[in-house]
Amino acid sequence: MKRLLYLICVVVFAAGLASCNKDDDPTPPPAIVGRWDLNHVKTSGFANAQLNNLTLDPYFLEFYSSRIDIYTDNTFRQNDRSEAFVGDATGNWEFANNQLTLKYDDGDQQVLTYSKNGNLEELASALSDFGLDSTNRGKAQLIYRK
Repeated sequence: MKRLLYLICVVVFAAGLASCNKDDDPTPPPAIVGRWDLNHVKTSGFANAQLNNLTLDPYFLEFYSSRIDIYTDNTFRQNDRSEAFVGDATGNWEFANNQLTLKYDDGDQQVLTYSKNGNLEELASALSDFGLDSTNRGKAQLIYRK
């Protein structure tokens, strides 16, 4: 009887180990998945050196805000607001080597660079032409935060 009890314990223990397969654990979503809000604009390339390396609030520049929702099924939705205009854009995304590529349904494409410093996660756009007024022209980079 004792041997039967030991045999039953061994069988139950073995079955328990066999059911704990590492492949059964769900794969965590990529760090890029989630909601990203436009946080600030960084400036560079201005002739007036005082206008370089500024951190500007995009809302006060042109009453502009932007949000990107990145989903686990490799789709995204972007919502942009500027004064009276509100627009949505959708598409698919790819993420490799800290580069997030947004492929919009209308055929456009945007590449954002992902970085993480401690608990601070950011997506940075490429530099684009930017002007504070007609005489002060330079470059700007949009910075999104999670």
